[in-house]
Amino acid sequence: MRYFHTILLSCMILALGQPAEARKRGTESFEVEKIADLPETEIFKYDGQYVNVGFLYKTTSIIVAPVWAEAAVEPFVLYTESSDMISYTEIRDEERKQIITALGSDPTENYRFSPWKYIWGAYLIIALIGYGIISSIFGKKDKDEADK
Repeated sequence: MRYFHTILLSCMILALGQPAEARKRGTESFEVEKIADLPETEIFKYDGQYVNVGFLYKTTSIIVAPVWAEAAVEPFVLYTESSDMISYTEIRDEERKQIITALGSDPTENYRFSPWKYIWGAYLIIALIGYGIISSIFGKKDKDEADK
């Protein structure tokens, strides 16, 4: 059993240690986090739906566990959300002025993106690696090793 954990740990280190461009094993998706609700007025109505201010970020997942998150190139967006999809567009200068007028301040000004709350899958991988290291150091010895 001791060798199993060492082999498992070695395989995980090799799999995760490759350059990201070469591996491409994860699934990438774009997500939007709501920053501010905009008033439901005709100014903020696009294609028949009211929009909100959001922050666009990209997550990389292995199986279903997100292991990495980073801001998109143009992270602040106006978005609408329906039951099956999210539509978004980047905020232009004229729209930013309308948002500041409607809310009294710029909701994007003090926003800081923290990827740590979106990468809980990385915590699972770290826990597995830690378990492998601890069990290989303090695990039960095989009968052959105990007899020596």
